[in-house]
Amino acid sequence: MQVASIEVRDLSLVVPYYAQPDKVSSSWLSTLLGAAISVPRRRFATLLDNVNLTICEGERVALVGRNGAGKSTLLRVLAGAFEPTGGTMRINGSRQALLSIGLGFNPEATIMENIFLRATAMGVASADIRHMVEPVLEFSGLRDVANRRLFTLSSGQRMRLGFAISTAVPTDIMLLDEWFGAGDAQFVRRARRRMLDRMDGSKIVVVASHNDALLHKLCNRAILLDAGRVVFDGSVSETLAEYRRLYPPVDPAVLAARAEKRRWAATLAQLKQAVVRADEALAECGADPEPLGAAYWHAQAARAELAEAKARRCAERLTQLREAATSAGEASEVPGWAQGVGRSDPAFWEERAEKARWRKERAKLERAAAQADEALSATDPVLTPADAAYWTARAAQAELVEVKANWRAGRLLRLRQVAASAGAALELPGWARLGIGRSEPAFWEARAEKARQFVEKAKRRADRLATVSIGTQGAAGRHGRRGAGSGPGQQPSPR
Repeated sequence: MQVASIEVRDLSLVVPYYAQPDKVSSSWLSTLLGAAISVPRRRFATLLDNVNLTICEGERVALVGRNGAGKSTLLRVLAGAFEPTGGTMRINGSRQALLSIGLGFNPEATIMENIFLRATAMGVASADIRHMVEPVLEFSGLRDVANRRLFTLSSGQRMRLGFAISTAVPTDIMLLDEWFGAGDAQFVRRARRRMLDRMDGSKIVVVASHNDALLHKLCNRAILLDAGRVVFDGSVSETLAEYRRLYPPVDPAVLAARAEKRRWAATLAQLKQAVVRADEALAECGADPEPLGAAYWHAQAARAELAEAKARRCAERLTQLREAATSAGEASEVPGWAQGVGRSDPAFWEERAEKARWRKERAKLERAAAQADEALSATDPVLTPADAAYWTARAAQAELVEVKANWRAGRLLRLRQVAASAGAALELPGWARLGIGRSEPAFWEARAEKARQFVEKAKRRADRLATVSIGTQGAAGRHGRRGAGSGPGQQPSPR
């Protein structure tokens, strides 16, 4: 069984190019005449300079560096697309490169014909190409348009076709220049699953990317390139640290983004510690803590606050990625945690954050209402409407009802807006299906308003009764002092 390996010694690549002579034009006429009569000069550019590296079977290597450092050029040399001008290169094992979605495509040919053209450019035997046509059409989702010409497809459909063909044949060595990632969310999930499957089946993987999270996940070694030279070779963490040391960020936007990331990390760390402390306090209550206990609701509120912060961070991150992709004119790259039905949309995480915020508020109000119920039932003598504490407890219970009704009204409004924008039927939650009028936001708004009015009324009564009680206690105290001063054998105190 052949052992896959890549060995490169003193590899160099020098390419010629033509450039116009440098001159400063004073007018548009001189610019036009200069472009017409000046002779371009032939010059040479060194793209790779004395590159030495050895990659053994089982290694997943990341190529790191700035734009123009030589990452894609080195991949093309390893793939055989470029012939080096100096040095030696020995590659053992079959190889496949995902470097360009346009390689081997003819826009005037049909999709079916382009499958044969692209597979032939990849070196696949004609007998094997016939067997890969159906799987390629199935994976790319282009079976219904297989007889259409390529130029009639969108850029996303062409990307899907190129990716499906390039990954149809397992190889020993896989060379990746991270061009994939466009297309709809469903295809991106399938593409990443196939890539992980192909990488697991490949003996050697070399990938060029600027995505640090992707490199940490996929690679166990990294090589830093600068001006076509290898300047560092080590683990992914060490190489990325060296890259940041050599090229510290000077863009204020980058510095601000990193500061914001550190701030979020500190906030999440504090919330996680709060959750741990709440869980520890809850565990001390025994195996079956009472929901009326303070520890139970503290733990619920802490978990909900952490979930809210995480969801808001995800929504902000996706919005930033979309804005950056839009300004660069590229497809938005979806992080791993955002892959799933609706998870790539910031609105999904904003909705999740809103639910978590509601759970946090509800936990606090549930605790207050539970304590109010306990006060009403456990006080000896039992509280009556003549006590201020009675109305304080009723106000806490009504406040919980008000918040629940407001949240349900807002939830129904959002569901109606989503259904209207999607042109779909409105799907009602279970609590909105039981009873007349419960599916209307106005029903819950009226209930919330009624509960709010009761809260105000109960608080006013509690304040009034508390004031009367204080006045009564003061009068009783004065009466007691007068009685003590005029007992048997004593004269009344002078006034």
